[in-house]
Amino acid sequence: MTVNEVWAVCRAVIEEFKKEQNLLNISVPVTIVGNIHGNYHDLYRALLSRNGRDLIEEVNNPSPRGFVQDR
Repeated sequence: MTVNEVWAVCRAVIEEFKKEQNLLNISVPVTIVGNIHGNYHDLYRALLSRNGRDLIEEVNNPSPRGFVQDR
């Protein structure tokens, strides 16, 4: 494939993804966490390390987060 063909495929794929009903418009910054396989310590570190809040502060004054889970 040529570079132009690759870009054409990328643009076509982007347009198809935009048609999906399950896409969310979100504001940045955002933290994306993959499947943690039950390792909640990693989830805790990923979600709270962004802003340095500790667990007690987060429980008393939660920040908004969206979660996407497997179907």
